[in-house]
Amino acid sequence: MAWIPMIPEDEAEGELKEWYDRLRDPWGGVDDIMRIHSISLPTMKGHYELYKSAMTGNPDLSRKDCEMIAIVVSSINQCRYWMVHHEAGLRQITRDGEFVKKFKEDYQSVSLSLKERAMLDYAAKLTREPWNMVEDDVKALK
Repeated sequence: MAWIPMIPEDEAEGELKEWYDRLRDPWGGVDDIMRIHSISLPTMKGHYELYKSAMTGNPDLSRKDCEMIAIVVSSINQCRYWMVHHEAGLRQITRDGEFVKKFKEDYQSVSLSLKERAMLDYAAKLTREPWNMVEDDVKALK
């Protein structure tokens, strides 16, 4: 993302600095995916609201569920950036590094509830082959 102009964290002022402080991750910095919006604060705010809604906006999915879905989808899409991000989130929730390591390698190799397995299988199929989704796939979630 080096070709996208970004305002460095140590040069941020005013409202941008406040947002950087709000978005600071446990590792101590602001993710590039948010910093690319530094030249347009309204897009940063919009991105944050979309992300927050996706990760916490569904009462039927726990934060752990959302992190697991994100890892499965990121793995299929070969998106290392998000895999690392959501792996850290899942590790923070579960406090189980070994589970997260195995889950990241192959979610089907770890012990999951029936609900979790159905949810992740659905997400994997939807990511790999959305054209093959059928009503029975949705029914399996219920």
